Amino acid sequence: MNKLTAFREIIGKEGLGASQAAFVGDDVIDLPPMQDCGLSIAVANARSEVKSSSHYITPHAGGEGALRDAIEYILKAQGKWKRAVEDYIGGESTSGD
Repeated sequence: MNKLTAFREIIGKEGLGASQAAFVGDDVIDLPPMQDCGLSIAVANARSEVKSSSHYITPHAGGEGALRDAIEYILKAQGKWKRAVEDYIGGESTSGD
């Protein structure tokens, strides 16, 4: 199964449209789902073709914190980062940034 087929199968099972999903990639095999999703993210050590097709490039390489970078980027864009951190460390928050 190719990655685009797998991507579409996963979002279909979750009841999402492609524009509601993000995809993180590093190689040309990742380009079809990256071009189909709503937010394409390349890791720092991705191929240049992947970087040029992405909305965001993580500051860290794959296997070195790139997924955390991607999650942080999404949560900050949604205004949920501060709350997520406070929830994790046991604090309470009244704001959504």
